[in-house]
Amino acid sequence: MNRDRPVVFIVGAGGSQPYGFPTGIDLASQISQRSSDLALRLVQFQCHRSENGVKWAGDEKEAEAIIKAGLEKFDRSGLGSIDEYLGTKSGSHYANALALAVAHVIIEREMAFASTLRRTTDWHRELALPLLPILTDEGAEVKQVKIITFNYDRTLELNLTNMLYGFSGFGWKESLQLAQRLRVAHIHGSVQLPLEQLLPPHHTVEHLGTQVLTATARSIRLVDQHTARSHNECCTNTKACAKEWLSEAIAVAFIGFGFHRPNLEALGIHSGGDWAPKDAKIYFSAMSDWESHIREWTTKVGRDMETGRGDKRSVTATTQALRAGGVL
Repeated sequence: MNRDRPVVFIVGAGGSQPYGFPTGIDLASQISQRSSDLALRLVQFQCHRSENGVKWAGDEKEAEAIIKAGLEKFDRSGLGSIDEYLGTKSGSHYANALALAVAHVIIEREMAFASTLRRTTDWHRELALPLLPILTDEGAEVKQVKIITFNYDRTLELNLTNMLYGFSGFGWKESLQLAQRLRVAHIHGSVQLPLEQLLPPHHTVEHLGTQVLTATARSIRLVDQHTARSHNECCTNTKACAKEWLSEAIAVAFIGFGFHRPNLEALGIHSGGDWAPKDAKIYFSAMSDWESHIREWTTKVGRDMETGRGDKRSVTATTQALRAGGVL
């Protein structure tokens, strides 16, 4: 096993799709279909971001109008994902309203997912299995695998905790602590509810109140808003940390990644250059309609990439990358 150079996973919305989470376009559609319900819930939470000029005082019609107007603007913009839109419109009342709506939908979905944790499947299982003995070895340094995700949800952390709970014989709290030894950088932000509150006994959205919802909404950001921390600090949520991991990688796997230009540029890999070592093996999984676009991009940057095949593309790409890095 190569312990000096990591296998780096770059995860897009398709990476969470097997676990019931929407893609960027699907997320916008869900918010549109639930705009009245979401507006009522946000007002019930008395959510506001008055520092950015938005404040609702019990008027769900006003909240719904702002959410719908934001969705219409997103649709007309032609941008590829709702988080890309939120980044370009940061601080506007439309973006603030949508950020709250996004936060609510993701928190709600994450709680539902956590409440039904059972046997872990798909690519999370393939990734976790070889890591279980490493994560439970207190003397081992976990640096063989790094995760860069553009998703708000923490399904990977929850699934890994779930598997460690079954594998190690430890309780939920101890299993979560072991799972958190794996470095995961949430580039666009994440749910700001402590993970231990999602483990048994479970909470529900109705119990949350304003603090978690608004904190999650505030965490949603464009990659360029991140500032690098010192090398010795935890650098989760920073593109500087992600770039550092890529620069050392022995293998890179794009899992369910849409290859949107802003995300590629944020990691310094859109226009080629030395974003990863020349000998690093590159793998990807994506929906079939993205493959021609990805092939065109790989030709442009002068890199060969191998794709996962069949119905379990993400599983195949995960296995290939782990094997190339000596983790399997």
